[in-house]
Amino acid sequence: MRLKLGMLAMLALSVAFAGCKSKEQTEADNAAKKGEQDKLQGKWKIVSREGDTEEGDDTPEPNAYYVIDGDIMKFVYKAGDGKEMESSRQKLSFMADKDPKQIDMTYVDENNKPMKAKKTKKGLTGKRKTTTSDAKDVAIYKLEGDRLTLAISFDDKRPTTFLSSKGSLSFVLTLEKIKDGSEKTAETPATTPSPSQTEPTTRSPSTGRSPTTERSPSTGRSPSTSRTPSTSRTPSTTK
Repeated sequence: MRLKLGMLAMLALSVAFAGCKSKEQTEADNAAKKGEQDKLQGKWKIVSREGDTEEGDDTPEPNAYYVIDGDIMKFVYKAGDGKEMESSRQKLSFMADKDPKQIDMTYVDENNKPMKAKKTKKGLTGKRKTTTSDAKDVAIYKLEGDRLTLAISFDDKRPTTFLSSKGSLSFVLTLEKIKDGSEKTAETPATTPSPSQTEPTTRSPSTGRSPTTERSPSTGRSPSTSRTPSTSRTPSTTK
């Protein structure tokens, strides 16, 4: 019995140490993540969005773009009068050592605090269980020159390729970096502005949905909507 307990203890220790990283490894990992983050700084215009959508409208708005500042990605809409409206924001977490490279995109509030979501799933016994966790999207990405491509999932299953189709619960978002002085926005007409120009918050730049601080900047979905047929999330402002 003692021998068995000793072997179990040694096995537990070996597993624990296997998961530990040295100081040098940790510093190298952090440096790699910072390097990836630095490459994505700046403004990014929407080139295309392909795959699953809620409303069937994949046409990107010319006045919508993303701003990546540090580890925060903001979805911004510029109205006809030049006023910028922030639709939502997410905190980025990179896993550059994966192939393809992975990224987690956690919804945060204006203070960059994680937004919470309630997730209900049916267990093996048929009973439904509700848990609360940070609301986030999981994705893979690749950077080719000034073009950033992300495959983003609507549920918790991370995409494995940059291909998507209707009904796949994922989509591919292609962005292109806006270089200094190259940003183009729609001209403000001399006649009476349309409702979409006078009320920019009534339409999401990329999806046609109403942008809010609970709306996903990349998916156009609110974390409060159902993520999968068997899984639903309801975000709260719990901080």
